[in-house]
Formats: sequence, C-alpha cells, structure tokens
Amino acid sequence: MQDLTVNGTIKVKLSCTQKLQSFHKTKQFLGSPVKAGNLHNIINAKTSGTIPQKIIFDPRPQTKLTSNSYNAFVRNVTISYKSYHPGSIPIAQLYPPADVYALEDDHDYQMKFLSEQFLDTIGVTAITAEQALDIQMKTCGQTSNPAWFVERCVRIQCFKFQTHL
Repeated sequence: MQDLTVNGTIKVKLSCTQKLQSFHKTKQFLGSPVKAGNLHNIINAKTSGTIPQKIIFDPRPQTKLTSNSYNAFVRNVTISYKSYHPGSIPIAQLYPPADVYALEDDHDYQMKFLSEQFLDTIGVTAITAEQALDIQMKTCGQTSNPAWFVERCVRIQCFKFQTHL
C-alpha cells in the first residue's frame, strides 16, 4: 500500500493464466484438403491387398447394416421421444408432421370425423345451458382469471369467426 501512495503503482505477481501456455496453440496445417471425389482413390491405395476399411463408423453389426426396418425404427423412436419430451431435437426436422386431413379421410368408417369426436369430447361443439352458466361463473374476471384463457383457447372469438367460414 505504501508503494501506491508514494509512487502511484502496485506491485502484483503474475498469475499462471496471464501468460499464454505454448501447448494450447494450434499447429499450422501445411497440407491441402482432399476433395471428396478423390477420397476413394486414397483409401484404395492404402488398403490395396487387404480388406477395405470403413470410412464411416457404424456401431451396428455387419448383418444389421442393410436392414430395411432400421429407418422406420429411428423414425418411430424420434417421434416417440418428441411426444414425451418438450422441445425439439435436430433429427426430428427430417420427418414431416402428420397429415391430419389424411387421418380424417382414412377413418371414414366411423359415424363422425376424428375432429368432430375430439371437439365433442372437450365440449366445444355443443354445450348445455348449465355448462354455459358454469363456464361463465368459472371465467369471471376475464384476463385476471386463468380459466378464462383455457376456455378462450377452445372457442372461436367473434373477431375470428369470419376467417373460419
């Protein structure tokens, strides 16, 4: 502290991280990159007279590499994972979402469409006077009431009605 008041400087020891350590520096690459088209020539030259080595590592046994059902297995596992875990995983972008219109057309043997069955189940298409009164009582206070937001999600508001016609 005396050095600070007299000279205006502080004597400080260097810490181990202030000087860059030489083994953390990357070495300069002096070669040229290999074009993907020439890659098989290089591998064949190295493995001439021996069994060719795998370029891409695949942990599956040799008998399972040509399995036709593997793609379906990966797809099913990915879709199942997404149904139980929120968020997204990158591989899920490979698979398009389900076609809900095809579901409606495929299940034409039922009395009602799947969408109508769902809407009936959650009580959107037809409600009794008692249910309407109950909803009115539960949603008093509108935006300050969480139940109001839930009910609003399943109902068409008047300003949106013309867009659904």
